[in-house]
Amino acid sequence: GEVSNVFDFNLQMGYNVTKDDICFLNLYPATTTGTGIAYLGAINAKTKNFFAEGKVAFHFPEVIDFTLAAKTYEWDADHSAYLLMKPKNEINATVDIPVLSELKINLGYRYVERDRVAIEYAVGQQVSWKMNPINDLSAGLTLNLIPNLSLYGKVNNLLNREYDEYYAYAGKGINF
Repeated sequence: GEVSNVFDFNLQMGYNVTKDDICFLNLYPATTTGTGIAYLGAINAKTKNFFAEGKVAFHFPEVIDFTLAAKTYEWDADHSAYLLMKPKNEINATVDIPVLSELKINLGYRYVERDRVAIEYAVGQQVSWKMNPINDLSAGLTLNLIPNLSLYGKVNNLLNREYDEYYAYAGKGINF
């Protein structure tokens, strides 16, 4: 809840059951050491997750807005391979700094960690696989032109990290 107009604090917990979550199946490593995946198929499957999250925000008008949020998940599905892309932990931080009355600098950081999953590539044979975490530092500018109309620009992945937002959809290098 809101403690004052300067400080916000929120805690939330929940349990989700999704009947037709988009999941991945038929993961066959290109080698038995799991150095690559040769085939990937998407299916809809039932997944369940428990999550807990917290968020704090500081708002100092005309000076700075800062928000920090963290969320953790515990997933369950019929096959662990379905959980390859599911987040385990997420951290998001944003800072908005007014430079002029019409111009703000925006800074952001996003981190998403995923669990290691066991992938069966032949009957009785499996390999462990983990996606690279999403590690995205961003910076941008917001220019308020008139009330309710702004011009916005943002540069993402300033750390130039390699990660897949979704399997086989690589995160771009530094981009805007």
